[in-house]
Amino acid sequence: MFSPQFLFRIPLVLLTTLALTASACSGKQQTPDTHPAAEQAAPHPDARLQSAELLSTHAQWMPADTVAVLIGSPHALWEIAHNVFPTAERGGDTHFEAFQKDISQLLLPHIGVDIRQVDSVILAIGLSRQVLILAGDLDMEYLNKHQPAPAKGYIAYQFQPGLLGESQNSLWGVPLENQQGIAIFLTPDAASQAIQAVASASNTLASTPALFNSFQNLLEATTSNDLVLAGHLDEAMQQTLTALTSMPAPRTLVLDYGDSALRAHLQGQPEALDHYEHIFNFYRYDMPENLRALYNTGGLDTPYARASFISGYHLAMSLAAALKFERTPETLAVDIALPRQNVLMLLGVAAASAIPAYEKYIARSKASEAQIVFSQLSAEAIAYYEQSAAQGGTCHFPPSANPVPAHEPCCDDIGPTGGERWQAPADTWQQPGWQALNVQITDPRYFAYQTIHQPGKDGAPDTFILRAFADFKLGGPRHTTELHITGQQNPDGTCHARAYEPITHNELQ
Repeated sequence: MFSPQFLFRIPLVLLTTLALTASACSGKQQTPDTHPAAEQAAPHPDARLQSAELLSTHAQWMPADTVAVLIGSPHALWEIAHNVFPTAERGGDTHFEAFQKDISQLLLPHIGVDIRQVDSVILAIGLSRQVLILAGDLDMEYLNKHQPAPAKGYIAYQFQPGLLGESQNSLWGVPLENQQGIAIFLTPDAASQAIQAVASASNTLASTPALFNSFQNLLEATTSNDLVLAGHLDEAMQQTLTALTSMPAPRTLVLDYGDSALRAHLQGQPEALDHYEHIFNFYRYDMPENLRALYNTGGLDTPYARASFISGYHLAMSLAAALKFERTPETLAVDIALPRQNVLMLLGVAAASAIPAYEKYIARSKASEAQIVFSQLSAEAIAYYEQSAAQGGTCHFPPSANPVPAHEPCCDDIGPTGGERWQAPADTWQQPGWQALNVQITDPRYFAYQTIHQPGKDGAPDTFILRAFADFKLGGPRHTTELHITGQQNPDGTCHARAYEPITHNELQ
């Protein structure tokens, strides 16, 4: 059965090989002396990566519950690695060839094939199993050194464990038809399930037309010749990922890397896309403003720190200016320009400047929850007050209500900490004060909520306080937001209540 932990079951042993492609996202350097060895993994590096065609060819090895497919060409990594070495005239190519050979020999016992022969890398992540496919006209001679396990016309081989020092893990490889690649699985059960599914033409992505066509449509719209990631999540998976990451999950996602740009296309509910649009707006508008303010002050301690910041500042400003996105109610398309060269150092400087601001943005996004909840609570409180004298009585607000059951003390050591969600005990919402407001907050929230009724004295108006509090920084003073509502009975006996703007204390602490 699926559990959230499946996301963390894919050992890095698969992702090590996948890094052949993913490292391309650090940028490209155009150079006229590209070594032939750098193109060995991709005979036609300028051709479009046929991701939809590769999906169709290998979909029978992917599980029917596939949620994400990544397809890439190792050519990009070899190209970047080659550009790190000196020119051929200075002996760089000799050492690059030795580097290729050594890396390939290092991985050979663990993945069963020489990675220099791989044309494409395909990773399919399913809820029931995962598969890494290394496609190409591969030399399978090394497989003969392993004990075969025949099944349903296919042979599975167990590879040497311990690629990442985890001796309890091993990999199982199944050569594909006509030796055009190898499918790698984490366990013998996964390999056996895949072979059974292929033999019976059932329980595979290829045998699930609706899901297969959805992935095909996502991939056919891409233009990358380096890396494509497509994800398709059902409602249950969206909810699971939302709970795990504290970010709303889209329904479908395509990441398309190539031509010096990273493109993303998301589909989903408007409220989910709003969240991602806010993040991109932060990087396009808020972060540059924050960096510009620091740049103008020149307040860094040393010339060295100033020089480092200047490098990151201009890079971040140029990338922010090049960021483009288009939004419709249920789609968000983003185009992110990438640096022309491998500028990891400068990106690190830019990240060092941006991450604190981004963390503050995330905290503010969490803090906005209180405003949403206050909107509902204040409307209910005002309606309650203004209807309270309908039977000829006195205007009054609901009784106070705490974020714990009425008989328990409140509120030291109560509520969320460290920016995490917190769930109040279920019987909290049985308090008369919460029932009067028609409120039951049954899912975890970033804040604990409290109401306080302060009856007016000597003709002063009644006051009803809505309070939200959370300890965003462990051990620090609590972030507290309060919204005050005052109420007064008119001479004609009617009741009138008024809400004021929220007030925040110890913001984001």
